[in-house]
Amino acid sequence: MLARIALCALIGAAVLAPQAIAQQPSHPLFDPVSESRPIPTVEIGRGPLIWQTYAQQKRVERIMPRIEKVVVAQLDNTDSAELRGLRTGRYQNALVVCGFVESADAAGGKEKHRFIARPTVATLESSANSQAFQAGWRSTGCGL
Repeated sequence: MLARIALCALIGAAVLAPQAIAQQPSHPLFDPVSESRPIPTVEIGRGPLIWQTYAQQKRVERIMPRIEKVVVAQLDNTDSAELRGLRTGRYQNALVVCGFVESADAAGGKEKHRFIARPTVATLESSANSQAFQAGWRSTGCGL
């Protein structure tokens, strides 16, 4: 009889455990998109956007129009600008987005700059700020 109770408890735990995890959206193995397979979760500032959690990706998608606007505003040719290689980072307690921006230069060629941006301010790498930018690139977690 005791063995039968233990077997029922084991089966009940196996059946109810996935439902218990599914009811906890903050659980690290819960993926709200597929509800079955875990995705790699990374803290802010530790990798490409595709590695971030679903919630983090949505947060970045919401602020990207403002980030794109402040990055592109610093370029000479704003019409040809494209953002690539997006990563998330952290500056103090604020989320930053890092990556590369490509645009056409005055001679008709392509110029490529690294950037670190928040929705209100962006910094592009240039020859004048190269050393300070490199230090910021590493400290935000964008250079990992």
